[in-house]
Amino acid sequence: MAIRLLRRALAESGASPPIAPAASPSRGARALVVGPDHRWFALGDGPEVDLATRAKLRRVLAVLVAQRLSAPGVGVPAERLFEVGWPAERALPKAANDRIYNAIATLRRIGLEGVLKRQDDGYLIDPAVFVERR
Repeated sequence: MAIRLLRRALAESGASPPIAPAASPSRGARALVVGPDHRWFALGDGPEVDLATRAKLRRVLAVLVAQRLSAPGVGVPAERLFEVGWPAERALPKAANDRIYNAIATLRRIGLEGVLKRQDDGYLIDPAVFVERR
């Protein structure tokens, strides 16, 4: 109950929700740092990956980060990722799934390999990865 009230108060104030990591990063632990408006991300001590001109990837990453922070270990269904990544667009289920598959494959290829997972309920950021918004 208290957590729900805190989240609501933070949302109304415009502040970022609290980080919900499994634990703070330790030596050898992976950390995903995400910049303002999801315009970039960095994994561990790696370089920042620029997403400034890739709005669809930013929106997909934003949903995955929000889900990781609010419900670690719970996947985001492909349908939800399509709704957010391609707002106001309609597509046949196979076409929508292809777009999501390609977006996830691209995010993996540009730096999130091993971080983005797929399970029965959808896609997610590995709960063992510490996530920080900046």
